[in-house]
Amino acid sequence: MSGDMGISELRSEFRGALIQPGDPNYDRERALYNAMIDKRPALIARCSDVADVMTAVKFARQRELTVALETMRAAAALESATEKHPLTPGEVLPARELLADMLLAAGEYRDAQQAYEQSLARSPNRLNRLHGAVRAAQLAGDKAKAAAFSDRLSATKVRNGQ
Repeated sequence: MSGDMGISELRSEFRGALIQPGDPNYDRERALYNAMIDKRPALIARCSDVADVMTAVKFARQRELTVALETMRAAAALESATEKHPLTPGEVLPARELLADMLLAAGEYRDAQQAYEQSLARSPNRLNRLHGAVRAAQLAGDKAKAAAFSDRLSATKVRNGQ
């Protein structure tokens, strides 16, 4: 993801303490009131002010989105490599379509458009995919593809009586 903040950048903007596994205070800092819970976070942020809180939340959100997108890309690749049994219906919520939705929400419009196109190759007339492909192409500035997907969406709706 473009604009991601790395740990070194976080350290340069953060006034409080950043504690990682291996640091001398890590075990003491990660301890919770309930001793039955044993969490081992990759990073502990001890904020010194509101700016630290905002910086830490931004950092965590970026990491969460990055991990979520990496996981969904792996799921989509696995699903694409798997043959659908002839007696089972298609995927209820296909991984590639969900990946495209996530990319669209993350503002990665060209990647979203590509994921929708790959998803449409597997199931060409799925309305959610077509709608997403129209939106992604529009936001990516690809007017020709947006128009083509819009035409397909309209034709599919007519065939389905909508």
